[in-house]
Order: sequence, then C-alpha cells, then structure tokens
Amino acid sequence: GERWHEGSERKRMRGGGREIRADDSMSKILRPAATLFLLLSSLSQAGTAVPRNAREVVVNSASFASDETDKPLDFSLPEAARSMTGEQLYFIGEKLLLEGRASEAVAFLSKAASLMPRDAFTHSNLAISLHQLGRSKQAIPHFKMAASTQLDSLYFANLGQALWSVGEIEEAIRVLETTMRLDENQFGSLALLLQLEHYTASILSSWNRNYARARRALHVVLGKAEVSGNPADTVWTPSQILLLDVDEEYVLKLCRIHTNRNLQPSLHRFRYVRPSGKKRLRVGYLSYSFGLGVRNGLMYHVFGSHNRSQVEIFGFAIRPHDDNADDAEKARVEKNVEHFVDISRIEVSDIPALINSNNVHVLVDICGLHANGTMLYKSLLAFKPSAVQVAYMAFAATTGASYIDHLVTDKITSPPDYRHHYSESFIYMPNSYHVNSHKQRFKTNVFGEKELVGRRSKEGLPNSSIIYCSYNQFFKIDKHILRAWIDILRRDEKSVLVLVKFLFHKQAERNLRAALRANGINATRLILAEKLKNQEHILRSQLMHLHLDTRLQSGHTTTVDALWSGIPVLVWPARSMVSRAAAGIVHGAGLSWMIARNGQDYVEAAMVLSRSKAARMLVDAARSSSSLFNLDKWVKDWERSLKLAADSQAGGSVRHIIAHNS
Repeated sequence: GERWHEGSERKRMRGGGREIRADDSMSKILRPAATLFLLLSSLSQAGTAVPRNAREVVVNSASFASDETDKPLDFSLPEAARSMTGEQLYFIGEKLLLEGRASEAVAFLSKAASLMPRDAFTHSNLAISLHQLGRSKQAIPHFKMAASTQLDSLYFANLGQALWSVGEIEEAIRVLETTMRLDENQFGSLALLLQLEHYTASILSSWNRNYARARRALHVVLGKAEVSGNPADTVWTPSQILLLDVDEEYVLKLCRIHTNRNLQPSLHRFRYVRPSGKKRLRVGYLSYSFGLGVRNGLMYHVFGSHNRSQVEIFGFAIRPHDDNADDAEKARVEKNVEHFVDISRIEVSDIPALINSNNVHVLVDICGLHANGTMLYKSLLAFKPSAVQVAYMAFAATTGASYIDHLVTDKITSPPDYRHHYSESFIYMPNSYHVNSHKQRFKTNVFGEKELVGRRSKEGLPNSSIIYCSYNQFFKIDKHILRAWIDILRRDEKSVLVLVKFLFHKQAERNLRAALRANGINATRLILAEKLKNQEHILRSQLMHLHLDTRLQSGHTTTVDALWSGIPVLVWPARSMVSRAAAGIVHGAGLSWMIARNGQDYVEAAMVLSRSKAARMLVDAARSSSSLFNLDKWVKDWERSLKLAADSQAGGSVRHIIAHNS
C-alpha cells in the first residue's frame, strides 16, 4: 500500500524554494469565489511561509496502482481563478493537495505548470495529485520534468515509485539507483529498489552494495520507529524484510512495531468460556474464504476432516466464497465448515463481539497479520475475541503481536534455540507443520521411462540431459543460490535449468541469461516454462530429475508439489523460519538426507541426487508411507495440539505445546 507523509521543514524548503505570502491583495483577487476565499483566509496571517514541495511519496507497494484513465474527471478552473498568476495558482493547489482534495488541486496545478513550465515544485505536486487519483501514467511526465529541472533525490524517489506502479520496472530500477546515488538516506527508495531487484532476478550484480546499505538503514529506521511507535518509520514492511538476509531479531522488532498499530486504546473486556471435558472444543478459523483458494487448497480438506464428536468448527469468512466457485463448490465449502459465518457484510468493529459470542475456545488466523489483505479485518484480532489466538501458515515468521498466543511450526522450521526471536509460544507439530491434501486432490500417475521420454520431447525438454528445476518465484533467488546454480550448471555440462514464467519473467529471464553468459555458460540452457494448473504442473514435474530449492525464502507448497510428483527436492536452509520451511517439509516426509548444510554441500548433493534412481524410489515411497501426506494423522495431531493450547490458557499460562505422534 501507499504511505504519504510530510517531510521535515528543512527538507521541504531546500532546493531554492521561494516563500509565498498570502497577503490582502490575494484575498481581493479571490473575493468573487467564496469557497476559495475561505481556503486562503485560513493562511492569510502576515508572515506565514507556505512550504513548497510539501509532500513526498514513500511507498513500498507490492501491487500496481490502477490507472483509471477511462473515468473522466473535471479539472476545470473556477472563473475567479483564471486571471491568477502561476504562483497564486500553485499556492492554492498545494493547499488543496495537503487537505486531501487532489482532484481540485490538479486544476490549479495544471494551470500553474503551464504558466511556470520549468518550476520543479509545481510539476512535482501536480504529479503527486495525479498519482493519488490513480493516474500514474499522466503523472510520470510531470515527475520527470521535476527531476530534470532540479536534481533532488525526492523527485527521483517519486518518479521511481510512479514507474513501478505502471509496470515500468527496469526504468524504475534505474531511477531508484539514481535516487540512492543522490542520497543514501532515501531508505524508502532503497527498500523498493531491493524489492524490484528481487522480482526481476537482478539482485546478483547489486547484492553486496545494496544489502550493506539495507543493514545500515535497518539500524537507523528501527531505532527511530521503536521510539515513535509509527510503523511508517520502519520503511520496510514485514513481507519486505523477509527478502533481506538479516538476523531474526530485526524481523521481530519490525513486526512488533507493525502490530502495535492494531492495538485498540480501550479493548473490549470479553469474557471467555473455558473448555469442558464434557463438551466439544470450539475452534474458529478466520480466513478470506474457505474454498480451494484457501492457502492454495491446503486447508480445504482439513475443515471437513475434523472429528465432529470432539471438535466444533466455526468458519469466519471475510469473503464468503472464491470468485470462481460454482454452486456445487459453495455447497461443499459450507458443508465442510460446521458453522459458516459470512462476516463480509458486518461492521468490522462488531466482528470481535460476534466471535466472542460464539464462545470460541481457540481462534486460528489463516489470513496472516502481515500477509497481503485488508488491514481493517486483521485489526480485529487485537480485540482478543478468543482466549487463545493462533497464527498459522499465512506468514512464515513471528507476528510480533502480543495478542497472538501461539505460532504453529515444527522443530526443524523453528528450532528451540531460536525461540527468543518469536513473540509467540510455539505449537510444535510432530512432523511438518505444513499441511496438505495432495493425496485427496491429485492423481498419483507415475510415468514409466518410455512415457517420460515421449513427454519430455513433447514439452521441448532434452532427453539426453539432466533436467534441474526450481518452481519458486524469482524474488526468492538470492546471490548465494544463483551462484550455486551456476556452479551446478558449470559442473554438469549437459544439464539444463527449468524455471517458471512468474510475474516479471521477461525481465528476470533477461537478467538470469546475462548472469549465465557472464560465467561462461550457454544462456540457452535456461528454460522458462509456462505456468500450469496444479494437476498439470505436478504431472509435468515428473519429467525433471531434481528440484533445486531456494535459500533465503524456501519453497512451501512448491516443495510439497515436487515431492508429490515423485522427484527429489534439494534444500539449503538459512536461519529464518521462511528459509527453513522446506527443510521442515522434507524432514516430515522422512527425507532429511535432502537437506544441504552449506553451498558446497548443496552443489555436491545436486550431482548425486539428480542421477540417483534410489533417491527417486525413496521419494515415491514417501507419498504413500510418510506422515507428510497423511492428512488424517495431521488433523488428529492438530486437534490434540489445540486442546493442549486451550487447556494451558485455562490453567492461567501460555506455554509451548509439543504434539507427539498419534
């Protein structure tokens, strides 16, 4: 999302800004227009300085702004303003912008820009007004004019964000790099620059420079934010900081600051009903929907697999059904969840009381406090509507929230020695914390060697080569994993690497091919495959020899998909939870020998596993015998864990829960 805030007075006035005085003569000019007169009279005290370039864009957006150019807006000037000077028009336009009246500001600033075509302040604020109205394409020429007229890092920062919002990624990166050369303290631009470099797999060339900057910046911004309590001061969002190879203590600090904004000044004093041995445990799930879109369908079969004699299920749906759900799917969803509650049409402030009125013993959040979505709904957890609140799966790190009691994980993904980096107590699942219903959803067709040869040819894959693949998105590629992949391709001279065409794949493909060429590797050995639906994707995965997991952010569902397809998965965990999830998954499948200890081990293991028929046989056997694909067992362990969590809270303490194998 976007965050706009005022810069300091010193920064606003720098760059030759001129003071404008709202004197009596200006009031006389505006006398025919009463509303404009009132607007100016609030600033007409003698000697009041009106700052130029009063606002800057500090945006860490993960999605494009919509450019609603098909919706006409009235940018016409009032009659009384048509004889004004450029300075007068600018003064009113800036005031309107500061008051949040961007559409009115555009009319004044557009005219001011035509009268003062080389005035950087005017073009900058006009561009900001247009950007606020979702018209970034129209804003970009004015951002460019401001930046070309006055060499100021703020103008380049704004231009870089606007270019990003319309999908001009490569130009945005170039502009943001210029921003950092002008001012290394433009931390918002640095955060966005790193994000874009990850998305386009261009991180290798700038890793050392920009990551050193990021680590220095984190010390500064987190210190400031801990004092102010303002999440905007952290610059990085919780999702963005997971892209940085930093200690977990930074993640915890940042997440704590961001969840503090959800704390209400006067929380409801809810009464909680304690679980009784004679009654069913009442478990509520908070989710955007409860269809196959829930965490890619991973939780879909969990809701219907609960032991209804022991557990009573409530589903609080922020969106009643997935957009593409048909009537049959909707009926299955509502049958899966014993009490299906559509909260989409209820006032957000009333939802905590609604949840509490259902006497829910344990509330499980599968939206994710820091995942993409509506912060308004996430804030309801701060009211603590349930005695026990649990975070599960959506965000692979600590929430930092004092009102979340437990985080669901396992001992490989979150080792006991790392507990001090989490604000929650753990619920340790006995195998992998990562649930799946692949056995219920997908066929188990296993291709014979002859069929594999035919299908590889059909897919345009070489039959005479080892085929490595990685189905993780480009932003998960860091310099360490890319160098390891280059070493693998260099040593395995006839091999190829298959990646998937995710967002920004054209830019990523260009950057990755350039990295291969720079290391003496034929760039055609990189193959970009089309993204397929789940069942087709799993069938195609059988054509590969080895899935290479990423390090900084490991695969989650992609790891399960690869194992279910029957191919080995080589993982290389770092320190963080998000980097260790794949290790927890392969450990849960009884395949811990696929976990590499370091980069050298990763490369050496790739040479062996990619050619090992025994490894493939063991992975194939795990599909039927391992706990990872045993949904019924996972649900039994899960229910026992939730019961232990509810009982420990009723006993007056919140402690780590360790569920043993059922």
